[in-house]
Amino acid sequence: DSLPQSLLKENIGLFLPTIVQLVNLSLSTGDVEGVKLADIIPLLKDDSLDPNVLKNFRPVSNLAFIGKIIERVVLRRLNDHLSQNNLHCSEQSAYKKEKSTDCDSASIPLL
Repeated sequence: DSLPQSLLKENIGLFLPTIVQLVNLSLSTGDVEGVKLADIIPLLKDDSLDPNVLKNFRPVSNLAFIGKIIERVVLRRLNDHLSQNNLHCSEQSAYKKEKSTDCDSASIPLL
């Protein structure tokens, strides 16, 4: 993003109404076009590698700030809905608070 994070944090009161409006617009229309764009930056895998060889780079994508916010809002709303309606799968551990693969591996019966 072109807006430095420190500037956003220092002026959150100014930006918050616009951020809320953008998130609500995206959720009401189901449209995330433009907010899911990413800047892809090639990073050298290791400083000892030859920077003239393309395979020595890995792509790193920086998502737009507003896209990350929308993802968090959607995840929270989805989890709230699943919890309130008792729709969570008890065997699933991904994307759940206080759940990890350690919990799942402990419940697998040994043969």
